[in-house]
Amino acid sequence: MKEVEFKVSGIDEVRALHRVIMAAKFSEPPRDDVICGSPFVAELANRVVDFLMEYDESVNPSFSESWKAWRTADPSRREWKVALSAIDLGAWRSFNEDSRKKFAELLMSPLKLSDVYLEEFLKSVDQSMDSG
Repeated sequence: MKEVEFKVSGIDEVRALHRVIMAAKFSEPPRDDVICGSPFVAELANRVVDFLMEYDESVNPSFSESWKAWRTADPSRREWKVALSAIDLGAWRSFNEDSRKKFAELLMSPLKLSDVYLEEFLKSVDQSMDSG
């Protein structure tokens, strides 16, 4: 794929892009399956947050912990529930364990799942399949 550049005019536009990505990925109910599970959108979301983290930490190093806390995915987060509801259980059944883990990480990006929460996320999907 040919690489292209995209310019934004300042940090406020980067913050706006971040908000737009989050709104699109985690709308309730999920409106676009392609956005939720897209590796392209996940990569873009991660790069935008990585940039914001680096920028904010350069301005004030104490922002580092705030960003790390914000980026941690856990079951109490609204985004967790939205990501669970975006999963096509029929497709999920066809995934092997590794593919399920990778897809869960795509769905949750730019948030990060610890190993413990990744396993909990997978169990939640499995429970949805059992009850549905």
